[in-house]
This record gives sequence, structure tokens and C-alpha cells, in this order.
Amino acid sequence: FLQILLNLTINALQAGDRPHRVEVSCNLLTEPLDLDSYADTPHQRFINREGFNNRTPILTVAIRDEGTGISAEILSRVFEERFTTKPSDRGTGLGLSIVKRLIREANAGVLIQTNPGAGSVFTVCLQTLV
Repeated sequence: FLQILLNLTINALQAGDRPHRVEVSCNLLTEPLDLDSYADTPHQRFINREGFNNRTPILTVAIRDEGTGISAEILSRVFEERFTTKPSDRGTGLGLSIVKRLIREANAGVLIQTNPGAGSVFTVCLQTLV
């Protein structure tokens, strides 16, 4: 889980070419997610919907940045291995593909919500024992 948070946070910090704020927040849900409300759109994707363990309690950890946001074309590809929009000295395209693999292995999910020009939120959803 730590690797997921590290990769998402570093990615958020590197979003865009100007300094910006990145926030990490957590929440514990006592009701299952309404997955139907998270339809894939040009500004939203839910990763691992089919493998997500939607039983409570669910820990959500949101990584929010005020970067440039993600275009619809890029959003459809962000978890592809070796895909990157960063210069070669700043990224390999492996960070988010590793996140996707770890999310699947944990039966977790990631909700991506983005507003091009205004930033993005990656929310990790993980069934946990409390």
C-alpha cells in the first residue's frame, strides 16, 4: 500500500511545470461504494472495477493536486506500462503501471477525477480490517 501512495504522490507533485499544492486525505467508509455513480467519462475513470472488493469498512486515500489536470486522451492511457508525458529525466512510465498492478493484487480500486487546467484527484479505495 505504501508503494501505491508513494507513486501517486510523486506523480501528483510532478504534474505540471509550476509549483502547486498536493494534499493527501483519508476517510473510512461504512457503506459500500455506489460503483454505478463512477462511470468512465472523459474526466473520470475507476480502475479495477471488476476486481474491487466493495465490502466495508473501506479505507479511501485521496491524493489531490492543483496541477494541469489530465486530458481525455491521456486519461485513457495513464496506467499503460512505459507511457509517460514527462521528459525522460523525470519519468519512466512505470509508476502508474505499478500502481495498477498493486491495486489489482489487493482487490482495491482507484478512482481518477480530473479537471484539465485545474488538477486531479486519485482516490485509492481498499477494503480493510479495522
